[in-house]
Amino acid sequence: MEKIIIGYSICGYDNDSYMLRDKENNFLTTLKRCSICGELLKKKDIPTDKFNLKKQLDFSATYDGFTICSQRFVDFYDFRSYSGLNFDPIKSTPGYYVISVENSNILEFDAIERKTRFMDKKECCKRYESIVGATPVYLKSPDRLKDGVFYRTDLEFGSGDEKSPLLLVALKTGKEIKQENFRGIDFGEILKEIL
Repeated sequence: MEKIIIGYSICGYDNDSYMLRDKENNFLTTLKRCSICGELLKKKDIPTDKFNLKKQLDFSATYDGFTICSQRFVDFYDFRSYSGLNFDPIKSTPGYYVISVENSNILEFDAIERKTRFMDKKECCKRYESIVGATPVYLKSPDRLKDGVFYRTDLEFGSGDEKSPLLLVALKTGKEIKQENFRGIDFGEILKEIL
């Protein structure tokens, strides 16, 4: 079977920062964790007023799995009339935003085709300590990927607090983003098998 590229996963370079820690490197006390194993249960509604963004790139990622973008990226997104993303302003660093994907734009990752490994399942909270094997991306319903729309995977990849979903776009959208030469952005392939 032949494989073709139908889109891209988009990720940012490390910005040497943590969203879930304060400037003294202590974990935020407001985090919701499993009372037995300590697994992080919720990554939403994190306060950004004390966040210390160390590298200011157009597109980047914290060590604990948050995607950050610049005003330049937001302006491009608005100009192109893309959809699917939310931009939450970072109070401590004006002109930068935490990116999240709308709940209606979640695509199922094909872990069997990709041979993704699920490691150390916690019986207490039913979560895995690590999920490894994200790229190249395979989707269970690749035809749902539409131009001009941002998606995320249903699975979160990585280990511990760094686990995060992949940000996905269709082929044309990915090429438009590549042409802008945003600082810090990296692309992986989304593949589809054809007969």
